[in-house]
Amino acid sequence: MKTLITNRSAWLPTSSACLLLSGCSEAELTVYAWMFTILLWAFIISIPVAVILALYSAFSKKGQQAHKKQMRIKAEQDSKILCPHCRTVGHVTTQQIKLKKGISGGKATAAVLTAGVSILATGLSRKETVTEAKCSNCGSVWHF
Repeated sequence: MKTLITNRSAWLPTSSACLLLSGCSEAELTVYAWMFTILLWAFIISIPVAVILALYSAFSKKGQQAHKKQMRIKAEQDSKILCPHCRTVGHVTTQQIKLKKGISGGKATAAVLTAGVSILATGLSRKETVTEAKCSNCGSVWHF
């Protein structure tokens, strides 16, 4: 039986003999070790990347569907708003904006305590989120 195994490696090509780890030079073993390491890392990295891409695709489709639904609801609500200036219905569009509303007390206090350095980073104005409405019929703009 031993003679079959030793004779077997003699008639196999060198690459197959290296896979059996008999009759390989040190350089061939190094090349095969590097190839194995590269393939192993490629496999290890490709699985999480594939999972992340699949999850991203699933969530982005759900997000797009939710966004379309919100836009449809907003369009239905906007079509019912009456313009206070020209008294037409269906020409008003709305959007959320941030308006400056005076001086923030907390920011003013921080400016006093830091000798004005915090003003460079934050500014003093207080910002509030309001709804801005625009009428496409008469061009008026108002906030509520």
